[in-house]
Amino acid sequence: MNLINVNIGCGSRLVKGYVNFDNSFSIKLSKLPLFFIGALYTLKILSIQHYDYIKFLKKNTVNFCDARVRIPLNTETVDNIYSSHTFEHLRYHDGDMFLEECYRTLKIGGGIRLIVPNLRLKIEDYNKLKDADDFFLKLGLFHESHAKSSKFKEYIRNLLSDGIGHKHMYDEDSIKKKLIKNRFKNVTIVKAGETVLKNLGELNLYERNDIESKSLYVEAYK
Repeated sequence: MNLINVNIGCGSRLVKGYVNFDNSFSIKLSKLPLFFIGALYTLKILSIQHYDYIKFLKKNTVNFCDARVRIPLNTETVDNIYSSHTFEHLRYHDGDMFLEECYRTLKIGGGIRLIVPNLRLKIEDYNKLKDADDFFLKLGLFHESHAKSSKFKEYIRNLLSDGIGHKHMYDEDSIKKKLIKNRFKNVTIVKAGETVLKNLGELNLYERNDIESKSLYVEAYK
């Protein structure tokens, strides 16, 4: 049986046996000669993070995909979709578009597993510490200082940084409601290391299970 499992918003966290997708503009830049990429880095047009990621892309296969627009796979051909700490980088309506594409490409009975930061846990931390600045920074929301540079450099970095910063946050109830709204069934909050889905292959079920990430794991079926 040939399974098609998909990892959306993979960054450098590739899953063996999966089709790994990301919408970073760095994927397009990685097609350019390395000396040109090095020149962009020397001129400080590229940050060290983008430069290192482009070098990673030259050695590893990551396919470009903006899942808000289209996942480049045929309808009802995918067994499972996995996405870790990506969904919160989408604006609320963009999240619906993302889930619409996931629903389209999944087979009947196919599964989806999302990992997002748990807003409830972050609020609990704030209620303990009463530190608004710490709370705001740990929410990871995008603000202009993330992209402060000259106009040309800012233009290039904005192309590379569209996904920087959290655009919408979820707790257990809101992520379940979001999936149900987009026609998914049997929506289940699971613990790290657990799954109700089938045929996930070599997927690390403990990914982002750390104090800093404060992850929320949810699964559902089409």
